[in-house]
Parts: sequence; C-alpha cells; structure tokens
Amino acid sequence: MLLADRTVLLLDADGALLDQLGSELKRHGAKCFPARDAQTASWGARETLPDALVCGLGLPNVDMAALLEELRSAPESAALPAVALLDAGPGSSVPSSTSRAGAASGLQKCLTKPVNLADLVDALCCVLGERTPPVPGSVPSSERIDALILQHDYRQLLALLNASTEHRYSAFFRREGGELHSVWTFDREQPESDPFTRRVPVADTPCATLFATQCSHAVDHAACGPDMIPEQRHALMRSFVGTPVVGQDALIFGALCHFSPEPRPLDGEALQALERVARVLSHGERRHRPR
Repeated sequence: MLLADRTVLLLDADGALLDQLGSELKRHGAKCFPARDAQTASWGARETLPDALVCGLGLPNVDMAALLEELRSAPESAALPAVALLDAGPGSSVPSSTSRAGAASGLQKCLTKPVNLADLVDALCCVLGERTPPVPGSVPSSERIDALILQHDYRQLLALLNASTEHRYSAFFRREGGELHSVWTFDREQPESDPFTRRVPVADTPCATLFATQCSHAVDHAACGPDMIPEQRHALMRSFVGTPVVGQDALIFGALCHFSPEPRPLDGEALQALERVARVLSHGERRHRPR
C-alpha cells in the first residue's frame, strides 16, 4: 500500500472532513490521528511522532506558523512535512505567506477544498518520498521511472527529469474542467515545495494548445504585452515544452512539462524524455486509479 506504516496527523475544525480524510488514508495503509484544534494536534504529535501533517489553513484560534514551529522543535520531527488545505471561493481567507512558494510558509504542498482524495494521497507520497539529489544532465532509467510512478513519488520523478533540462520548473498537471492543478511542480530553486497554491485556468497556459491538438507542444519565448494570445499569459510559462498524459478512459487528462519565466531554447531531447515518461505514467494511472 502507498502509505503503509506512515502516521499522518490531521488537523481541521471540520469533523466530517477529518473522518473522510482518515478513512481514505487508512485505505492506503496510513495510521491517522485526527485533531480539531492546535492543543490536540500538539498532544497527538508528541504521542504519535507523525511522518506528515495535513492541516486546514485559516482555522479559528490556530496560529499555523507557530504550530509548525512547535511541532518541528523536537529533533525527531524537525523535518516534518506539511500539506495544507485551502478554503476555496472569494470569501476564503489565506495567509499572505501561503500565496507565495510553500517554502516561505513552511508548507510543502497546498490543496484546495473540497479535497480530491487521490490528490491528497499523491501529495503525501511526494512529501514522504525520496530526496536523492539528481545528477545534472543524467537521464533516469526506465526501471527508475517505473519504480517512482508505482510509488506515486512524482516529486522525485520530476526532480530527475528537471536535471536534464535548462528549464526551472518541471510539472505534472491534472486538468479538471477549465482549470489545471499541480499534482506536483518541481522548482529547481526551491526543491522541497510545490510553488502552485491555486488552480490555474487552462486557457492562460500553453497547455491549452497541448490539449486542443492532443500533441506535444513547445514555446521558446512567449511575447509579452497586451496583444499576447491567452495561452501566453502565465508569467512562469514564457518558455514551455510539454506532452499530454492519457487517462484510463483513453482521454487526455493532464500534462507533463518543463517551463520557465525566461526564454529557453527548444530542447528535443527533453521533450522525448517527457513523452517516454508520459507513456509510462499513463499506464500507471490506468492501473492504480480504478473508476
């Protein structure tokens, strides 16, 4: 099981949500300790020594930064990874630090409520996965790719792919309607945290062409200015190379890509590597995500 022998501390004021999350994580082998307030979470952390924290943000009477500092003060939990659950909608209140890269607020990954349970499992697999620094210019073997996909350790997989490209970011995006959300995005400058805290409109990214044509797509330098086409609006994706990922129903459901905010030359070898991994990833998604 993906989370066998892992202990996860769950913190949220919504008891029904805690039950739902706990049930799903236990199905994947995890042990869970639910808490509805910071005091209970602190006690639970001392008792269970969790491997990861899943926490709602904006909870009443909870200073998340202070709580994270307290939980990580013990040597055995100094590197405790945290996955945040963000309230969606115009009325939601999110700390300003959360709108920046996760490293700025001590969070490794942010998910938007209502929580997609498969995304939560993937996020925990990523934050609990390997941290082996990739060798620049190296290409992962087929066996290595298979193993990481089987473990859902997309963070390490993307880190390995990123080592062979000049782009700053490497990402596995999943599409839901007209939006993209990051299963994981590897940032070379902040490798521990996924910088995407919110969903992104597909139309504002080069993935729009990728999905429309159902083919790989590359942009070496998206022009700036008022006349830019919609898919060139995203500031981090001025240069882009990506390929579609096909789901269990044989339809494109996501994208595997490299991108940067600065111009980058088109890299045929990097694209070929993405296409090779996307084929394996498609088979993995079909095997491990039954409808």
